Amino acid sequence: MGDSVDRDTWGKAVSEGDRIIWTIMSTCGTCVFCRMKGLPQKCTKLFKYGHVRSDLPPYFTGGFAEYVYLRPGTCFFKIPEDLEDEEVAPLPCAAATVTGGFDVAEIEAGDNVVIQGIGMLGLYSIAMARERNPKHVIVIDTKDNRLKMAEDFGADIAINISKLGTKKAIHEVVDCTAGFGADLVIEVSGDSNAIPPGVKMLRIGGRYLLLGAIYPDSLFQIDSHDIITKCLRIIGIHNYDAKQLGTALAFIHAVKDK
Repeated sequence: MGDSVDRDTWGKAVSEGDRIIWTIMSTCGTCVFCRMKGLPQKCTKLFKYGHVRSDLPPYFTGGFAEYVYLRPGTCFFKIPEDLEDEEVAPLPCAAATVTGGFDVAEIEAGDNVVIQGIGMLGLYSIAMARERNPKHVIVIDTKDNRLKMAEDFGADIAINISKLGTKKAIHEVVDCTAGFGADLVIEVSGDSNAIPPGVKMLRIGGRYLLLGAIYPDSLFQIDSHDIITKCLRIIGIHNYDAKQLGTALAFIHAVKDK
């Protein structure tokens, strides 16, 4: 611990031996994105752990190691004693990313939510959406075992799109939302091919949250007529603000026994 470090980002006292989690990045805190635009995760001097070479000083910058050096500008949080390592290990990436997306997507009680892709991001999306009292949580994937897990996490309706087909899957979403379509579709599949049908599943005034298809050249084609005439909002979120990691930790602590 550095000489000036005695509290975590929440202000909780910390000492040697405490378990902590930290943000996937460090930021400068002074650039236009950090101070003016509300996007510290896009800091002009952003440093991401595990995304840089580890054979240069300060060397210890990855996760698969006995030690990690936390750079200045990294936020960290003390782990409550009643949370297991396995419960918090995924939070600094998957859960915090979903939390950041939900902060922007503004899920309201009674919303119909569609989640495309049931990996780690998808499972956290189900759990977090469930806590906001949606009308339906509808999940879409290509694997039955993932869809079964989604139902265990609280999904109401599970659709295997590889078996049902894209057009029928769209109709299924529209039918189970009283003919309107989804209020919110969340793309966490990592596959840009999911985006065009996801847009078709939205109601007038719906929101589309993109979190998964981050890879370069993830090209897709959609009809601008749908976006304009349905007054849609398409939202892209990359990384997260430090406060969203704290929120994710508090969420898991609150619901871990549910």
